[in-house]
Amino acid sequence: MKFFRLRAKFSPLFMPPLTVPNYTLPGHQNDVPQLLRDQYRAGGFVEAVRDWHLARIPRLLISSGTYILCPWCGRQRDGRSMQVDHIIPIKQYSRYNLLGYAQKNAKNLVAMMSLEKDLRILTKALYSDQKNLLICCMKCNSGERDTMPTVTGLRDASTRVTGSLLETRLLNLIPLLQRIRLLKTCKERGVKLNLNEFVLRGATWNTSPLQTRSTMSLIEPGHRTLIGRLSVIHNVVVDKLVKGRPAFTITADTLLGFQPSVKFTDQEGRLCFYCLGLFRKQAFQLDHINPASQRSGTPAVYSDPTNLIPVCRTCNTRKGIKTLSKLWLDAQIEARQKEGLPGVENAKNVLTPHAYNSYLEYVKAERFRVLGF
Repeated sequence: MKFFRLRAKFSPLFMPPLTVPNYTLPGHQNDVPQLLRDQYRAGGFVEAVRDWHLARIPRLLISSGTYILCPWCGRQRDGRSMQVDHIIPIKQYSRYNLLGYAQKNAKNLVAMMSLEKDLRILTKALYSDQKNLLICCMKCNSGERDTMPTVTGLRDASTRVTGSLLETRLLNLIPLLQRIRLLKTCKERGVKLNLNEFVLRGATWNTSPLQTRSTMSLIEPGHRTLIGRLSVIHNVVVDKLVKGRPAFTITADTLLGFQPSVKFTDQEGRLCFYCLGLFRKQAFQLDHINPASQRSGTPAVYSDPTNLIPVCRTCNTRKGIKTLSKLWLDAQIEARQKEGLPGVENAKNVLTPHAYNSYLEYVKAERFRVLGF
């Protein structure tokens, strides 16, 4: 109950936003409300801490922009509140497709010799397979995780994007779900293999990678056994999609044309001090301005609120452990503008001091003041 009381007490409704020239970072731990001070911990922040920092940053009125429709929840979000998502979770999608590949090539000795190598290449391709990708809001993406969609869920999502290419894509995946459900159970070397469970959850009976290679070796009499093929698939999927996921070769920009978007005018946006974009609350994360604090090993330094600032998720990801520089910050503005996302240059009813040629240049100067340049 304490956590929810904190959220209510320090929600943005109770703290009016500062203007851009009045914004400062917390100067000391004592600037943080007493009830929040023990909530700063290494490894993440509770929502009350995030909300308190986010409530302090400037908000401006965006004259115009575009919202994207999330097919899972039906809400409209700005570009940086959205993420590329696998419609069918990638581990299940990969196991099903790789199972089909292995079964198709079961009698091909050349293919079986290079099975592990082939599957690694196919897994990487499946990760960026456009037939299984869409853009959804971050909340839906994080909530879905490895949960398989249902036929009803895909049909409901398709009705939210009626008339778009994404509608066809969602409906085309329904037969795949039905084929997974019809996968049979069989026995191999005394082991009962439920292929449906294998696709959905992996192999609880799995051999080690070394044993798998031995099982698949042409020297072994059982090199083409089903259990050997499934072990290879399981190990490849775990290695590629659990230990370290490959990078998307398909960007969100590529997927935008497949789903509905809505033009808007006069909407409030919160300011990201890195790219100077204006986004909704969902797009923001807390970033450590000085990355050295993450390497100190002491939670007190790591969680120092004077070193924290809310920035959009994309800027936070791109920064990583980099040290801020004027060159890098200006590059984020250019990247955001190329994406067509609104920023301070699209703000409405703002006043530019005579010393600056544009409101963008003015806020850039204020950004350097805030970040200590």
